[in-house]
Amino acid sequence: MNRIEVLVKVRKTILKSINDLSLNEVNEIPAGFNNNIAWNLGNILVSQQSVLYRCSGLPVKLDEKYFPLYKGGTKPEADLTTEELDTLKSLFEEQTNIMESDFSQGVFKEYREWNHGMTGIDIDSIDTAIQFLTFHESLHLGYIMALKKAIS
Repeated sequence: MNRIEVLVKVRKTILKSINDLSLNEVNEIPAGFNNNIAWNLGNILVSQQSVLYRCSGLPVKLDEKYFPLYKGGTKPEADLTTEELDTLKSLFEEQTNIMESDFSQGVFKEYREWNHGMTGIDIDSIDTAIQFLTFHESLHLGYIMALKKAIS
C-alpha cells in the first residue's frame, strides 16, 4: 500500500465513523471541547487543499468560502443544516477521489517548502505533504472519536 492509499483509507474511516450520527450530534460541541465533528470534517478539507494544492502552486478544488470557516484556529460559528452537512460529506468523498487521481497522474510537480509551526514538521515535497496529511487526518479521526464518546 502506498502513501496516498493510506491517506485514502484514513479518510474512508473518518466518513464511516460519522455516517450513523444525527445532525444534532455532528453540530454538538461538548463541554471541554472547542469544536464539533462537522468542523473537523471541514478543517480536513481545507487543510488538504492548502497543503497539497496551494503549496504545489495549483488552484484549489474547493470553494474559497470554506477556508475562513474551517482553517486552523477557527471554531464553529453556527450549526450546519442537513444540506450543508450533506455537502461537506459529499465534498469530502469527492476531494478524496480527486486527490487520489491527481496524485496518480503526477499533477503535483513542484512544492513550496513550509514548516508546520505547531509540530515543527518541515514539509518540503509532495511525499512529505501526503505523510503530514495522514498524520493530521489521523489526529482528527482520534478527535472525532473523542467527540463521539463525549456526545453519547
